[in-house]
Amino acid sequence: MHKPRITAALIALAMSAISLGAATTAHADTPNTAETTDTITVNAPDSSLTITLDKPVSEQTATQIQAQLNAQPSAGTSFIHPDKIDPGPIHPVVTSSEANRVFTDRHGTFNVRYNGSTSLNWGYKVAAPLVAIAAGPMVERGIDWYVAYSFLGHGGRHVVPVYYNLHGTQGGLHSGNELSWNDVLTFPVEAGGVPGKAVLNIGGTFVVVK
Repeated sequence: MHKPRITAALIALAMSAISLGAATTAHADTPNTAETTDTITVNAPDSSLTITLDKPVSEQTATQIQAQLNAQPSAGTSFIHPDKIDPGPIHPVVTSSEANRVFTDRHGTFNVRYNGSTSLNWGYKVAAPLVAIAAGPMVERGIDWYVAYSFLGHGGRHVVPVYYNLHGTQGGLHSGNELSWNDVLTFPVEAGGVPGKAVLNIGGTFVVVK
């Protein structure tokens, strides 16, 4: 009886098939890579925060960082922009009889005092949860002021510690003016054990009355 000859070529072909099958099985058993992100955002009524990390972190870590920075202000806190009330937006009124009007959101506290003539004093302080992850000095772009959306003035650029109470004086206004302001604060952070950069946009609108 004639027996088939097993050649070296057939053996090599069989070994190649076994190797390919093993590689395919190993690939199928490999778990999917967890989703990651290098950007964390936390918005508030009067400000927006974007943290860009130097390398991605897991979605779980990003959510934990976001929760840490997302603490709500205490009940009854005044906001620069209140909820819209029909038939249109209603802005807070700051009177000269107030020693210091304070507005807060989850990112920081803005205070203002109208002097009853042509000027006001203002200040801004970054919230404690943000200060806790800061890893270096803060760069303030310089505050911009507008009267009824017409440009009024620009404050100077500053480089200060994140916990510093920014402050200044703005002139050229009158009782009854609707004032809007905005500023940008940038500083390094370490969040979830990863370095990065935070950009905080702040601003608001209010009316001054003598």
